[in-house]
This record gives sequence, C-alpha cells and structure tokens, in this order.
Amino acid sequence: MTLKELRIKIGFTQSECAAFLGMSTRNYQNYENNSEKINTVKYNAIYKQLEAYFVSRFSVFGEKKEESIEFKTNVITGSGLNSFYKKVEKYEKRDCFKLLKKFIYGEYEGKVCILYGLRRTGKTTLLFQMLGELPNDKTA
Repeated sequence: MTLKELRIKIGFTQSECAAFLGMSTRNYQNYENNSEKINTVKYNAIYKQLEAYFVSRFSVFGEKKEESIEFKTNVITGSGLNSFYKKVEKYEKRDCFKLLKKFIYGEYEGKVCILYGLRRTGKTTLLFQMLGELPNDKTA
C-alpha cells in the first residue's frame, strides 16, 4: 500500500496528514507524489507514523474503533500558579490594577474583559499580579 492509499484509507486530506506529521503540506506532497522517494528512510518513517495512527483508530476490518475522549492541555491550576505571581510580586501594582480587580470581582456575568496595549507595557505583569490576589482553587 502506498502513502497515498493509506492516507485515503484513514480519511485524511494531504494538509491534515502534514499537520499530523508536523510538516508542511508541500513537503508531505513531495513524499506522497514522488515515486523515487518510496524507498527512502523518511518515506518509511512517515508511512509508519500514519500506519500506527490507522491501527490505533481503526479495527482490522477498517471500521472506526470506539473513541475515548482524551484532552491534553497546558492550563495551569492550583499552586502551580504561584510561580507566575512570585516573578512579579516585588513590582509595584499599576494604576489599572484596581480596575481589573473591580471587573473580576464585580457582577459582569456574560461579559469579557480584553486587556490590550503596546508591547512591553506590563499587560502580562498585571495578569500575574492578579493571580496573586485570586484563590488558587478557583483560578486557571
């Protein structure tokens, strides 16, 4: 089975395959469409990655397996947030800190606060300082 046949069997487009493999679409297309690359190490590595994905997602008969939903995230909660606050606790609080605190503790249900400004003016520092004020068990 060729790389193209495997990709079609999985149900991926070329760009989806490229994204899954962490390469550019054009680079992936070069491997899929160039018959001279079939016996290369890189081609075989790409094929094995897609084949492993196929085996993990589909049964022997090509039917989709039951999926267990698994989420991976880089959201930090709890005491892990303290490291961000520790970096900025020695800095003086900005004038707009009180406004942000008023918004966070206020009754603004369904509203969003957008913090914007020029680069290097303290937006991230302001947020990190706010982390020090918020309860760790209810903050992410």
